[in-house]
Amino acid sequence: APVTSTVTDSYTLLIDTPAVRTYTIDARAATARTITAFYAKTETNSCTAVLRNLTQTEAVGTISVTTSGGSAPSISNAAIAENDRLGIEITVNASATRLEMVVEYTT
Repeated sequence: APVTSTVTDSYTLLIDTPAVRTYTIDARAATARTITAFYAKTETNSCTAVLRNLTQTEAVGTISVTTSGGSAPSISNAAIAENDRLGIEITVNASATRLEMVVEYTT
């Protein structure tokens, strides 16, 4: 019988001086994946980060990011299809610096 396994991996990002715009983190997903968590923190001040499936124009998770860090309270539209684009949209920025993010997924 074929053996199937679940692989867990992550994207990690660091944006020194985030701007209000969209940053592409995967221009073309090599395989289908399911987003399982989205975490972020800043070194100073705060911002709002929205994880988005750019191909489907859907929000996956939103975080009001602070120096304490935290996870998106919920993940929706978690299925990312092969060849979909994934990005982070900064919608509000209150002079945040060193925005660190981790997006966890399984395939």
